[in-house]
Amino acid sequence: MLLDHKSGRRRFRRIAWGQTSYPLIKPYDLSFVRLFAYESVWVCIEDEAGTIGLGEAVALPGYGWETTESIVVVVRRMLENAAALSEAELVQRAAVEREQHPFAASAVMTALELPAYLDGGHTKRFPLNGPVSAEEPELQFRKDVACQLGNGFPYIKVKVGA
Repeated sequence: MLLDHKSGRRRFRRIAWGQTSYPLIKPYDLSFVRLFAYESVWVCIEDEAGTIGLGEAVALPGYGWETTESIVVVVRRMLENAAALSEAELVQRAAVEREQHPFAASAVMTALELPAYLDGGHTKRFPLNGPVSAEEPELQFRKDVACQLGNGFPYIKVKVGA
């Protein structure tokens, strides 16, 4: 991390953001909607030392009230003239937005915090996601669940119904 010696603040070289759509090979059914693509808003922050942080947000119906469009509006607002701000000022902008727009704020905060987290030597690893398809025959489904449990996934989220 490169700090401005006069102000003691992290200097940014580049702050960028955008929106992307990633089509899914197979539709993903949630309780409230069938997704055919992940609509993602991404944030990239690079400091003058060349350290790059990335963050993103995907508005999923049923997991929050934010939409892709609202995330775009809030990320645009948070990052307006952000290269001229101190890191603390940018964090404050995210803090102001966090209650009403947690997905948008998390995209910016992840881009800011990820490099320090990764540089901190964090080596704790844990399983996050282990796919199991209920479309398999029952015997294969049971084997898949047992395999994921054996791989360290302590919980299985089960969706019931179509």
